[in-house]
Amino acid sequence: MKLVIAGGLFFIFLLAEVKSMTLTPLYGYAHSQYGVHYYTLNASVIGYGTPAGLVGRHSYRSEGITCLMETEQLGVPLHHYQKHGGNLYTTNTTEADNSYTYLGKVGYCYRTQETHTVPLYRYKKTVYNILDHYYTTDANKIGLVTPGTTGNNGYTYEGVACFVYNVKYH
Repeated sequence: MKLVIAGGLFFIFLLAEVKSMTLTPLYGYAHSQYGVHYYTLNASVIGYGTPAGLVGRHSYRSEGITCLMETEQLGVPLHHYQKHGGNLYTTNTTEADNSYTYLGKVGYCYRTQETHTVPLYRYKKTVYNILDHYYTTDANKIGLVTPGTTGNNGYTYEGVACFVYNVKYH
């Protein structure tokens, strides 16, 4: 495998499989007042992608790169929904009821584990009457991966949202 970084995009060349793909960072943010999370491939929405800790537009603080996602239609789309300030990202379009607003596709991931992918874990908690969803490839951040159990910072594990490419892997 060969990793090439150019213009903020990651290109992976899997030499043995003769497969190439374009991967883009999924940036994670937390609202500086409410703590609710927001994820996007377009860092200009908040005003920057990294370094972690800076506060940008709409009072969101950078948490750095969450994972790498495909921008081409390889795999399945990760859809973005919003409800009362909370954000839901899912591959299952029937999961969000009519009270959610559909905001579009974030990128592409996989429903099952593929070569070099890792789980994107999904957690939830209610913050100021807003249902917050937190996504990470590092299960140690919340401390558990048992469905329905609550870990660090009051987050309850919901399951694997999809499989993505981990920044730490590369």
